[in-house]
Amino acid sequence: MATRAEAYLTGGLPGEAFQAARDGLAAVARTAEAFYDAELHRLRGEALLAMDGGTAEAASALRTAVDVATRQGANLFALRAAVRLAGRTSGDGGDRDLLIAARRALRGRADLVETRRADVLLAMPDDRSSGSPP
Repeated sequence: MATRAEAYLTGGLPGEAFQAARDGLAAVARTAEAFYDAELHRLRGEALLAMDGGTAEAASALRTAVDVATRQGANLFALRAAVRLAGRTSGDGGDRDLLIAARRALRGRADLVETRRADVLLAMPDDRSSGSPP
């Protein structure tokens, strides 16, 4: 279901991607097979972002993806979700902190697309340091 959701997203069909991710998450709940659990949450968040541009529900799905991946020791999946979460326009300081932690878990791996994306995001100024309240 994760592969199907990814294909739907690539094909510009976020509604179908959302449904595939939701079906995959239902299968995880039913079978307790959680190998792709984090990716399914990320894909659900990606589909929501593609459908309506950045709801709290999308951010919650991406944060869940980071949390699940971190608990599973799936550092690349955690970073992938954290990059997407921090890259949204309406992110907050906590999202940046998740990105920092996820990137730290893959230190020394500058050869990955996700680590390069994280490095670019982390090189941007932190809005919290601009004098505005957190």
